[in-house]
Amino acid sequence: MRKKLFGKDNPMWKGDQVGYEGIHAWIKRRLPRPPYCEKCNEKHNKLDLANISGKYLRRLDDWEYLCRRCHMLSDGRMNNLQDGNERTRLKPCTRCGALTKGRKYCKDCRKVVRKEWWCTYNKRPKRAEYRRAWNREHR
Repeated sequence: MRKKLFGKDNPMWKGDQVGYEGIHAWIKRRLPRPPYCEKCNEKHNKLDLANISGKYLRRLDDWEYLCRRCHMLSDGRMNNLQDGNERTRLKPCTRCGALTKGRKYCKDCRKVVRKEWWCTYNKRPKRAEYRRAWNREHR
């Protein structure tokens, strides 16, 4: 009869050197999913498997099922969202100084800059030798 090759008996067993997905799959098979978040005790359809110590060990007491909000709060990711990311932060327009949402120019200045660029682009000579000379002069 064939010997069962599960766990430490398997030659491909990595022990604690397993990767992120592997340890999560191992824990999910062994730790039953509760219907409620273990921190706020609210019922959620989706619960994240969260590591408590941050060391990703093969200990079931080092893991808990949390709702997304509690998981982000415990990891400190919620603070990053509240600070605002680069695209939504208001910045001054480099041309007129008006506040704009994560862009270099405000809406009005963007129209002007595009028009200036297009006029400059269309005035460029089309033949290669003239174009190289023109590019050197206008850099």
